[in-house]
Amino acid sequence: MPTGSQIPPWSFFRQAVDYYTSMPGRIPDTTSTIRVMVKAMTNYSADRRIKDRFSASCLRVQLRERAFFGRGKQPVAVTCLDLNRYGMAVLCPRPVDSGAHLFLDIEGKYISESRIDARVVSCQPFQTGFRVSLQFSYCLDKKGYSRAIDNALSRIEGFYNRFAS
Repeated sequence: MPTGSQIPPWSFFRQAVDYYTSMPGRIPDTTSTIRVMVKAMTNYSADRRIKDRFSASCLRVQLRERAFFGRGKQPVAVTCLDLNRYGMAVLCPRPVDSGAHLFLDIEGKYISESRIDARVVSCQPFQTGFRVSLQFSYCLDKKGYSRAIDNALSRIEGFYNRFAS
C-alpha cells in the first residue's frame, strides 16, 4: 500500500475527472475533460453569496459615489432590500455603473454607520428603479480589512437575522 508521499498529487483529481467524464451521454470528441469536470463539480447558481442575506427594508441607507477630490454626485436615498456582513442589495432610483466605488451611510433603530466603502457588483432594472448589488470593500482584500467595520456589519446582520427568525 502506498504511503502519503508515494501517492501522486493529482490522483484524486484524475479519479474525479475519470468519473465525471464517463457520464452517460457525454460525447468525448466534443467535450473538454476539464470543462466537464468543472461543470459537474461547480454550482452554476446565479447566487454567489457566501452567506444568506436577510431582509432589511427598514434600514435607511444613503448612497454616495466616490470621486476624486471629494466631488461626487449628490447622495441618494435608497431602499435596502437585503444584507449580510459581506454585502447588500438596494433599490436605487437611478442606475449605478458596475465596479463603481461608493460610500454608504446606514441608519436604523440602534444602528448608525457612516462611510462604509462598497463596490457595485451589478445593477439591473427592478420594480420602480434599479437593483444594485453591493459588496463591502473591507472584505475584498487583506489590506482593506477593518475589524471595526466587520464588527459593525456583523452586529447589523445579527440584528436582522434574529428579526427574520
